[in-house]
Amino acid sequence: MLVLVLGGCKASDIPRSPAPWITLGASKDIVTSLDTSRIVAERTTRVVWVRQTHAVRDSAGAPAKSTSQKESRHRVDCGARTVTDLDAGPTRPFKEHPYGPRVFATVCNALGNLATKR
Repeated sequence: MLVLVLGGCKASDIPRSPAPWITLGASKDIVTSLDTSRIVAERTTRVVWVRQTHAVRDSAGAPAKSTSQKESRHRVDCGARTVTDLDAGPTRPFKEHPYGPRVFATVCNALGNLATKR
């Protein structure tokens, strides 16, 4: 299993993603993962599912009492370094996306190492 962690951050009390999800990055309160079973190759892009798992805490520094998850679908053009949110949103550069350039650069790195469906 390919596991990529951004910036050496750790999310000690948020569960990591079981396969087919791989962890793209983690902070104290958020784990971002890629679903390797739903990558679809298009002509010059890939459609991917990204999940963010957020820790739910009573107060800052308290252990997580639960987590919430949000999944979203994106069309990623690694060559042009652009992403389109398929649920809603225009095509924009990685650096302008709320997930930030590090998440999608890591997605592109993972895509270079993963098989895709056609």
